[in-house]
Amino acid sequence: MKKKTATKKAKHPLVGKFFHSLEADRRTIKWQGQILDEVAPGILLVQLYEYLMGQPSNQVMVPISDMAYWPIYETDDEMREAFERQRPKK
Repeated sequence: MKKKTATKKAKHPLVGKFFHSLEADRRTIKWQGQILDEVAPGILLVQLYEYLMGQPSNQVMVPISDMAYWPIYETDDEMREAFERQRPKK
């Protein structure tokens, strides 16, 4: 008798990475977060983070096509550094 083996789905290459979503002007940051999973072909589940404290807030599903111009980062430190560089100096 043959045993059934579960086939493990390969994770999407963006899973685990961090991002800034951009407004239509492609310069203004709208959201910051981390990509958690591909829930359906071409749809990613992302965890959003608050700007002030950096705490997790909402999880939303985003079509990959909407992410075409979003900066993607390997680590949360890279994402924070990019945000600091973009912020206007006082």
